[in-house]
Amino acid sequence: KSNSGVYIFSISSKSLSKNNPINFFKTPIYIGHSINLRRRFIQHVKGNSDKNLRTQLKQFKRDVEFWFLMIENKTTLELKTLEQQLIDLYGGQLNKINSIKEVEKPLKAKIL
Repeated sequence: KSNSGVYIFSISSKSLSKNNPINFFKTPIYIGHSINLRRRFIQHVKGNSDKNLRTQLKQFKRDVEFWFLMIENKTTLELKTLEQQLIDLYGGQLNKINSIKEVEKPLKAKIL
């Protein structure tokens, strides 16, 4: 069985200093959705994904975290809408495209 949902790759500030209190801050760098979170995670870390994301993950490999939320029984449009809301909220610096086209944005779902 595959688990669908949304996910975020984030980086911490640990690379700046080992003993700095700002090490606890985390910044989302990539936000996505998938109908199979496990397969999508493997694609990202094994190199079958966007080169820019792979480069950033390698640069901060000790400071990268993968967060996900499994959401069952949602359509692809609902997952894309939630992904877009997260991108709008956090920025997703490495996201190259918006999940939802401008025409589709009025269909926004509420954040769960």
